[in-house]
Formats: sequence, structure tokens, C-alpha cells
Amino acid sequence: MSSFGFVSRWIFRDVIALDQLLVLSIGIIILITAFFVKRCSKELRGDKG
Repeated sequence: MSSFGFVSRWIFRDVIALDQLLVLSIGIIILITAFFVKRCSKELRGDKG
């Protein structure tokens, strides 16, 4: 029995904006990833380009 799935469903059952929260968190992760990729690629290339 997956008690974690049951508990998470029981907790999130009353959350209305769960979809919005999920989209928001994914968007933040994408922004942070893009920021770090730009920064790292700049450092890898150095001053060229």
C-alpha cells in the first residue's frame, strides 16, 4: 500500500490552486535553469563571442 500517495491526495484534495502552484514551480525551475546555463556557458567560453 502506498501511504504517501494516499496522504498526498488527502492533503491536496482541498487545495484549489494546486495546478497553478505546479505551473508556477515548473516556471521558476525553468527560469533558474536557463539563468545558470547562460552564466555557465559564458564562463566556459570566456571573453570570446
